[in-house]
Amino acid sequence: MLGVPRTQLLAAPELTTTQAEELAALVARRKAGEPLQYIIGRAPFRYLELAVTPDVLIPRPETETLVQLVIDWWEETKGTRDGDGDAQVLDVGTGSGAIAIALASEVGVRLVATDISAPALALAEENAAAAGVAQLVDFVLCDVCEGIVGPFDVLVSNPPYVTSAQMSELPAEIAEWEPHQALDGGTDGLDVLRKIVPAAKLLLRPGGLLALELEEDNVRQAAALLDDAWTAVNVHQDLTGRERFLTATRAR
Repeated sequence: MLGVPRTQLLAAPELTTTQAEELAALVARRKAGEPLQYIIGRAPFRYLELAVTPDVLIPRPETETLVQLVIDWWEETKGTRDGDGDAQVLDVGTGSGAIAIALASEVGVRLVATDISAPALALAEENAAAAGVAQLVDFVLCDVCEGIVGPFDVLVSNPPYVTSAQMSELPAEIAEWEPHQALDGGTDGLDVLRKIVPAAKLLLRPGGLLALELEEDNVRQAAALLDDAWTAVNVHQDLTGRERFLTATRAR
């Protein structure tokens, strides 16, 4: 951000007056608790580097595992899916576009990605263009997936899942900077999920995959919401051993 390569800064650490002032301003922002990713405007995600602003959640390492679950399923079901080349994956609540762009760039799949936030969608579109996959992702402004027409092979989402009570317990770096709309999932953290599940029943092809990131305290509650329209309901752990992901297959 100072316009100086790291190696040059280490070799000749003297800064100009302007650079020193810019550095002091950056340090002050970090000291005030602003996340480093917002300060530098970038965040890594799998093989990507995404632009991020306070309009979107900062992509988490945990969500990389959600993407991997979808990729593994995609490979395992190769040759058995009914998709005909139209958009095959629906990413609900795309935020920065991390999930959709990772799937587009790694698998080459076509997607529809939704979000209720216009600024978030605008940023996601910029990230898709920067990653060279803009032609593979259609971004749609809507609440959950209202107005979206299927069918899809996969519906994937990292919805708001923090309970309203937990919102006050979040670290200040999250609570004071990241968008509450993307965090607060209501009393039990499952308000948005209750919209996603019935939509998924309508939008997924028989045999299609529902893949969700949730919270260790409510992921099994979420699994209990799935009726006999779903088979192969499984809870998966993140890399720290916490139950965090839910997958299910639309019954044929």
